[in-house]
Amino acid sequence: MNSKVFSLALLIVSPHLMQGNTTLKKVCEQYSHCIDAPRLGSENENKPAAARRIAATCKRTLQQKCYDITRENNGDEKRVPFFCANYCKGLQHSPVTGLLTEEGQLNYQRLLKALSTGKQEDWNAIERAPKSLKFANPQGAFTFSLEGADSASIRLPLFPQLSSPEAAAQILELYWMALSRDVFFNDYGTGLRTDSNGTGGSLTNDAARYLQALGSAYTGPRNQLGVVDAHVLFRCKAQGSLIGPYISQFFLLPLQKISYSLFPASLGLTNLHKAPFIIEDQTQPIATPHKDFNVLFADFVELQNGQIPNTYTSTDYDPTAKRFIVDGRDIASYVHFDHPYGPFYNVFNILVAFGFPLSSFNPYFNGSIVNEGSFFSLGWAQVEALIAGVSIEALKACWAHKWRAQRVLRPEAFSGIIQHSVATKTNEFKLDSSIFTPHAGINLLERTRQHNIQQGANTVLLSQAYREESPLHPAYPSGHATTAGACATVLKAFFDNSVKIKTRSVPVKPDPMDPAKLIPLVHEGEDDMTVASEIDKFACHIGVGRNFAGIHYRADLEQGLLLGEQVALKYLQDHAATQTEQGFQGFVLTKFDGTQVRVTAKAITPF
Repeated sequence: MNSKVFSLALLIVSPHLMQGNTTLKKVCEQYSHCIDAPRLGSENENKPAAARRIAATCKRTLQQKCYDITRENNGDEKRVPFFCANYCKGLQHSPVTGLLTEEGQLNYQRLLKALSTGKQEDWNAIERAPKSLKFANPQGAFTFSLEGADSASIRLPLFPQLSSPEAAAQILELYWMALSRDVFFNDYGTGLRTDSNGTGGSLTNDAARYLQALGSAYTGPRNQLGVVDAHVLFRCKAQGSLIGPYISQFFLLPLQKISYSLFPASLGLTNLHKAPFIIEDQTQPIATPHKDFNVLFADFVELQNGQIPNTYTSTDYDPTAKRFIVDGRDIASYVHFDHPYGPFYNVFNILVAFGFPLSSFNPYFNGSIVNEGSFFSLGWAQVEALIAGVSIEALKACWAHKWRAQRVLRPEAFSGIIQHSVATKTNEFKLDSSIFTPHAGINLLERTRQHNIQQGANTVLLSQAYREESPLHPAYPSGHATTAGACATVLKAFFDNSVKIKTRSVPVKPDPMDPAKLIPLVHEGEDDMTVASEIDKFACHIGVGRNFAGIHYRADLEQGLLLGEQVALKYLQDHAATQTEQGFQGFVLTKFDGTQVRVTAKAITPF
């Protein structure tokens, strides 16, 4: 938003507050017809704080088309019994059915009331299951945004209804991802080594054929012939995700202490030996292969009650070795213990350490400014600050949709409904028949049962990579993916998107024979990999890792990325308004769909 508009909003309402002749609610009503109660605050709050809150409200009214985010749901909450289609982890579940008990349903209604009123007494009235972990920050869904778009103003498509073929495709893909967690990406489609299906074929080819048979209900990428194959399997639809090998270079290249490109070339830092200045080689701890969790029904119920039935043990990770990311379990581990924007600081580190150039639209770089260098204005300090700042705005928008809008059940809960249906030989919740029907000659639920039997349970529950399963907040959209979409967009706004990776570094991949080492790529798309495509791929993987873990759907990932992108574009628009350099004509970047846009204080336009 233009800072002048924000200032105007503040000037409009401040006199009312300072004169004390009206209430906050009356001022809100005068300037907005779509303010929801939890945002109003107390009439007795101090005047400066009140001015900021009202200014934020006016900003939302002046800039964004007003709409009620609480109406953005697919109707399942009223349609499906036991609130089964919605997030209810942490509440009371039956040890027999795995569904909400009467007490659990009452507390879900209390949760809805708290989300409606915003009153602390209503939040405190919710009774969680005994020993349950706490809900993950639902009141954060009402947080104001003073930069970029308001947190509740960006629309998302509705998540598919529980009984739809599209919802079925979402969960069926995750069953395949769980079965394929330990297949090396380098083995995809070969039927060799880790990709063997045990009957002389390829596990990932089986998965691709099965998902292709789901038709249009499956929304993942397809090859140029419109077919799901092992090359596009489990990738994102973002253009960059489909270029080159599965893993982004930014997961592989080393992190360094010295950002060589930030210092004068005449200083000769490149003459130093690089080894002492390498902070980390990006090898990762190795989670024990073929060790999945929470397939026992009793464990499932405890987890749905918000409890953790089993703690980690010393055998869950290899204590003696590390390796580069080579399979789905590795990505899941990477995004298990990470910090919201930490991975994108790593990307930034690599970009500056390897000398990837800033955007040609940056006046400090394109020759418009001849006697000055950049630092905190259009320079590296600003990039670091914006990565952190935009991640918070992304989480605000994500949480608004998670809690205030759709409240989508997590995948493990969806699999609990499937388990209930199989165990009772009924379809009480009218799940789509595609879940129970073989496709491409493959009975996926039976394969899942055999997999789970090897883990010690005769169930069709979705196996998990994390002992605690999902965190205590709804599925849609993914917080990791939303943050990734936002941080990736900021990085692309500052660096030249079109520069080929090979111009600054030798493209590499983990050595299939020794994944603790890297070897050069040869005829694997390395000539086509650019800064933008590898940033996009990296962002996709931050979300994909959570899917491989079994805690998010494809829709959470894809729509999370796009939500984060929209948050970042609006955020950059506000920051473009603060730049005073006469040669600055906005940020130009490539979006996830491959199109380019220019971001200025006035507009976001195709470029």
